[in-house]
Amino acid sequence: MKRFFCFLTCFSLILLYLICLTGCAKEPEVSEMILGGWTNQSGNAYAYFKIKMEGKWEASVKIADFSSKIIGVKGKASGQWHIEDNSLILTVFESNINKVFKKNTTSFFEIVKLNDKTMELMDTYGQIIIWKAVQPQGKKGDINSINTIRMAPFTVNLNKLRSHDKDRYLCMNLQLVLKEYMPGTQLPQIHPKAREAVIVYLSSLVYKDVKSLDQVKGLQEKLKTILNPYSGDMIDKVEIDHVIISSTIERVEEFLIEHSLKARIAKKSDETDNKEKKEKE
Repeated sequence: MKRFFCFLTCFSLILLYLICLTGCAKEPEVSEMILGGWTNQSGNAYAYFKIKMEGKWEASVKIADFSSKIIGVKGKASGQWHIEDNSLILTVFESNINKVFKKNTTSFFEIVKLNDKTMELMDTYGQIIIWKAVQPQGKKGDINSINTIRMAPFTVNLNKLRSHDKDRYLCMNLQLVLKEYMPGTQLPQIHPKAREAVIVYLSSLVYKDVKSLDQVKGLQEKLKTILNPYSGDMIDKVEIDHVIISSTIERVEEFLIEHSLKARIAKKSDETDNKEKKEKE
């Protein structure tokens, strides 16, 4: 009987310890939750505010056109930050946007609300400033981050100068780097005919047009010119990240299989990320 009571006591103590551990799980500290990128929009301007781990911050104010595409930078600022008594304290070291961040000043902002989507700060005049997270907590964006679109691989027969020239196939993988848009903007879609336009252009090339790496890189600007009318002028540049020229159809098939597999893996990864995001919401 004593052994039973001894076992029961030990079991109860272990259970109590586990409950305490669960109940006392460490909540994220304010200094951790505040890290990352935040934006605040006013009319056609928006401020980007990045809070870094090492106690530094940087910000920029940018101007957008009617389509929400960024067309200019109004100014930048940087400095140091720390948390004290539930207040965010900012010291400005460098700034050319004094209306927003005055150089060589220190400001105090009471943290009214803070979660993985929103940060509400109240200044010393009682005004509430609402900042929105660029991305969910743990996946916050970089101040220079840009959107990209990867097109499906292209494979075309190169044109021939003479009928008896050898058959050659051009295989190319493209990535479109988009111009910067205001956060949360729905980016325009690329028209389906864009792909057809690229195929027509690539098919008109002959082997001597693409036989060197420098010549291939030179196609990027031309491809940008071709694609931009089908994208609402949203493309900043075109990057060719993989290209081969082959005289056998087998190598072409290998290229397509390789990039189709990569595309499926990338799509599955994106679907998993979206599913996790929805579950958190």
